[in-house]
Amino acid sequence: MHASRTAAGGRSSEEVYQTWREWLKGQLESPEPSKKVIFIRDQVIAIHDQMETLPENVPTRHIILTRHPREVYTSWKNVAFTIENFVEPKSWDECHVADSMYYYPVPEFYQIQHKAWKHIKKDVDPDVIVIDGHDLASNPDVILPKLFRKLGIPFKESYLEWKADPEAVYSSWKGSPLNIIISSYSAITGRAVNCTKFEAPKRDRGISNPEWRITDELKGYIEGAMPYYEEMYANRLT
Repeated sequence: MHASRTAAGGRSSEEVYQTWREWLKGQLESPEPSKKVIFIRDQVIAIHDQMETLPENVPTRHIILTRHPREVYTSWKNVAFTIENFVEPKSWDECHVADSMYYYPVPEFYQIQHKAWKHIKKDVDPDVIVIDGHDLASNPDVILPKLFRKLGIPFKESYLEWKADPEAVYSSWKGSPLNIIISSYSAITGRAVNCTKFEAPKRDRGISNPEWRITDELKGYIEGAMPYYEEMYANRLT
């Protein structure tokens, strides 16, 4: 946003944006008397340039969930390929992730995640926890109890399984109504909403679906991301 632009009420867009940031931080710090613990999940790309909105006046811990770039970028490619073929037939090579997911900083995603991790570790939460998604899905009975101990939260075996209930998305999730609706029906996230437990990956870490061929585009993204991912992975919870 640019301060020279004028928003409603004669205020500059930067003033409006600052008001929104203050409101957001206030929401994150607002007391919830009925809750002992509140989990907030967000994409790092949504907050990496707004770190000042992270809560400071309430006890807070931070967790970075990461995953091998080869698994992520090939999955994103498949999502983009599926979506684009709803519009018009395209080959795997003709579909480009960065073009289809234009709203995502696709090439810089891991650099942004790494930068956010470093910032939080240095200035916000020295004990920020890194979890690898493959580790979590493969051994939830090991990773989750360790995570809860680090957070100081009692762990229950019942947390390893849950009831598949898409309606719970509407009744218990807080967030954008549109995103909530999409999350409960989307082929991308519908499986997560309808599952009842963690499912172990079918392949080893860093091995993608062989049907999702590595194109030159994907190779560039993966190679660029690996140094950032590897440092976070080396500091992960084990």
